[in-house]
Amino acid sequence: MKSVLLLPCNKGAKAGDYYKSPLWRYARGLLEETRLRTRVALAAIDSIVTLYDPAGDRASLGAVVLEWEAWRVKGYDARPDLSKFVGDKDLYSRLVKDVATGIKRLRRLGFDEFHAVLWVAAYQAATHDALLRLGSGAWPRWATMVLVPPSPLSARRGIRYAIQAMKDGLRGLRVLPARYARAWKSFWLHRAPQLGTNIAYDLIIE
Repeated sequence: MKSVLLLPCNKGAKAGDYYKSPLWRYARGLLEETRLRTRVALAAIDSIVTLYDPAGDRASLGAVVLEWEAWRVKGYDARPDLSKFVGDKDLYSRLVKDVATGIKRLRRLGFDEFHAVLWVAAYQAATHDALLRLGSGAWPRWATMVLVPPSPLSARRGIRYAIQAMKDGLRGLRVLPARYARAWKSFWLHRAPQLGTNIAYDLIIE
């Protein structure tokens, strides 16, 4: 079984190396410690593809960039602020479409299980909506999303939750850690309608 851990892109995109981010290095190290690394690839949700299409491959490869493909966005840097997508619904729709395209591509490459922890709000919502689109309105059995408040302060713990879910064989669910439930719900209460999404969870976990 080949799996993908979806994380937000980071400033390392400009250098063509996502591992310039301590959070990406942390995720890689934790996968190695838990002996999952041999079957799990990391990939970025990266709006640079949607905004600029530097490599001219947006239509075919989408906005999911595998860890060894960061050359696709090298030389570019763009903050994925939620306000940018709230203010331009067409841009948000394009991001959702590009994420769906990227996930479909990875599935064609043989990746059959997806886990996501995305502490960037626009990426969390767009990936959620893309997965629902791929499931024709139902959450796919091959996808698991750990929902954390859109803040880098939740990143490390969120990564740990996601990797523990892999170890435990948890799949096909949108899970919300209990410690984050109030903050997550508070964040999306007003922002989800502004964005035109209905981001939701299936299960609260300890």
